[in-house]
Amino acid sequence: MSDDIHERLARVETTLASVVTTQGHQNVMLEKIDSKLDKQDERLRNIETRSATFATVAAAAVSVGTSLIVAKLTGKA
Repeated sequence: MSDDIHERLARVETTLASVVTTQGHQNVMLEKIDSKLDKQDERLRNIETRSATFATVAAAAVSVGTSLIVAKLTGKA
């Protein structure tokens, strides 16, 4: 009876060791994925910032152009 219990405990220990090892590998993979996502997020943030800047400049140019056209058509310029 005692040998059977020791055998079962040994199997449980082996299984737990396997689970711990697998979880360790999964944690490493998740850290790598997280790192890649952080890099991608940074790139997207830079693109969004540049796009907002270009949109602001374009809107200002259109506004100035529209004001000049309106002034010309109304005879104020």
